[in-house]
Amino acid sequence: MQCTNSTQCSSVGTLPVCDVNGNRDTCVQCLRDEECNTDTYPKCLVDDHRCVSCTSSLDCIAAGGLTLPVCNLTSYQCQECVTSGDCIDKTNKICSQPAGKCVECTQNSECSDLNPVCDITTNTCVPCLQDSSCPFGGVCVEKTCKDCRIDSDCTSEQRPFCSTSNQCSPCQSDAQCSDPTPACDLNDPFGPKCVPCTSTTIHVVLHVGTYSKYAILLLFFFAESSDCKNPSTPVCDLDTKSCKECVDSSQCSDPNPVCSSTNTCTFQCVTDEDCKDCDDGEHCLVSEARCVPCLQQDDCCDPSAPVCSLKTNTCEQVMLLVIHMIINAC
Repeated sequence: MQCTNSTQCSSVGTLPVCDVNGNRDTCVQCLRDEECNTDTYPKCLVDDHRCVSCTSSLDCIAAGGLTLPVCNLTSYQCQECVTSGDCIDKTNKICSQPAGKCVECTQNSECSDLNPVCDITTNTCVPCLQDSSCPFGGVCVEKTCKDCRIDSDCTSEQRPFCSTSNQCSPCQSDAQCSDPTPACDLNDPFGPKCVPCTSTTIHVVLHVGTYSKYAILLLFFFAESSDCKNPSTPVCDLDTKSCKECVDSSQCSDPNPVCSSTNTCTFQCVTDEDCKDCDDGEHCLVSEARCVPCLQQDDCCDPSAPVCSLKTNTCEQVMLLVIHMIINAC
């Protein structure tokens, strides 16, 4: 608007001052600082005749202290920084433009090996933003490298389950295990793992019957494991944590009353002739129908184990036999 004095510019509002000298008698925002009467834009940029926040960094320090101490001479706004050299914080040492704010990073190359990825939404260095940022086949969960999201991410036999903390871990309960290894063995020396079975229960069945004019009471004992579902292998071998037909002869019955070394119920022998190819021994203990190493002293020919123990029917060293005798006496 053309003018000869500022009174004529009062109706313009944002251009209240008449520049009668350098701008061909037109209304402008300001000619000097005093004509910029707001706290936000207190300085007059004389060349452009407009009010701005600052024309030098001294204006910023005077107005707000050290919070926004640098004047951006392109936008004429007080900022935290214009270049990274303005950032004195050891962590936030990069100047992010156009915001003029000191941040930790604006790109990956400004991050360390520990947190190698720059999250440009927060301008902070983080371990990861996607799975490919994680070494050793890990996954990125909430910007942190973890072992897993789901069980299938865990490939180790010893640590096959994904925990609530996204770490691959061994089983903690039977509920995590399934066939053919439905039981969680918490006592394994190498750490918990899923196995076929972990326990055997001895059941006692009471049967009352009659014989002639007498009442008789019979007790039947049998062993089985709730983990072993196959009726042909109902017993848990606690040494191997595997399901077997038997682990001792008490779990076998006629016509196969003997539990063999292969954990199957069998009728091993009637005479020594039946034991000649048997790994358990060459002599038949007829009362139990099983093959044993010895029945009498003459059966033990090895000088290092010359004595037949009639308790175990094994050839033993003399000292070992004495120890057995002491234990049995106690």
